[in-house]
Amino acid sequence: LAIQSDLGDRNEQCGSLNRLGLIHRDMGNLGTAEQYQKEAVDLSLRIGALTLLPIRLANLSTTLLFQGKLEEAIQQAAESLRIANELG
Repeated sequence: LAIQSDLGDRNEQCGSLNRLGLIHRDMGNLGTAEQYQKEAVDLSLRIGALTLLPIRLANLSTTLLFQGKLEEAIQQAAESLRIANELG
């Protein structure tokens, strides 16, 4: 992440944040996974990197579901589907 930040490669930062979230989710560190995935979503929105945003939102939705945060999980899943439909 530090190297990507230094290089200004924000798209790669989004991917790395998402992957770190997935790794932490697989290890059972759900709170940390949620933080990384929310950072990936936020950065994607800030830089307009929408192509992979539906996947990142779906990943976040799954992490939220695993934590029992059903309402928030449903919201993120719905947003993922909405954006995916818009992108075609």
